[in-house]
Amino acid sequence: MLFIDYELNPKPTTHVQTQTPHPRHPAVPPPPLPEVTTFMQEIWDRKWLTNSGAFHKELEAQLARYLDVPYVALCANGILDLVIALQVLRVTGEVITTPFSFVATSHALWWNNIRPVFVDIEPESCNLDPEKVESAITPKTTGILSVHVYGHPCKVDRIQEITDIYGLHLIYEGAFPFSRLKKVYLLVEKA
Repeated sequence: MLFIDYELNPKPTTHVQTQTPHPRHPAVPPPPLPEVTTFMQEIWDRKWLTNSGAFHKELEAQLARYLDVPYVALCANGILDLVIALQVLRVTGEVITTPFSFVATSHALWWNNIRPVFVDIEPESCNLDPEKVESAITPKTTGILSVHVYGHPCKVDRIQEITDIYGLHLIYEGAFPFSRLKKVYLLVEKA
């Protein structure tokens, strides 16, 4: 697992917000339309609209530099990255996960013939409760798939401690906190 410590400073914007944001989850305004249409025109002119186009490759390279990792592979959606991670790590058997997540989290397990074992969440963060994880571990348990819910990081130190004790794979689904957390833990586990 790789630990990355960073803080983002979003650029000021002149966008007028029409909706009151949730107090803990401020809305991020869209980019100005002329900026978007310029990029769309470049994509259209190159006649390469999907996968591995110039902007796709550029974003992967910029993210890899930003995250200080050798490479990044963009996926079309959140379920594909989980399916790929589970396959790369050759996870089998049972995986402990949260019931409080988008259905893709448990579907990724089912698609890999892995039985999800649901463990309750912490009421204050809605994240997987690490104190309940340990009691759910059986001889068939091979991993933990935890989700950082609503930009609130899981108790990563405690979850890491549990995976180290039991020799389990650890995967974090972190679509929510990617650009909002000061400390981000990413899946970078040696297969």
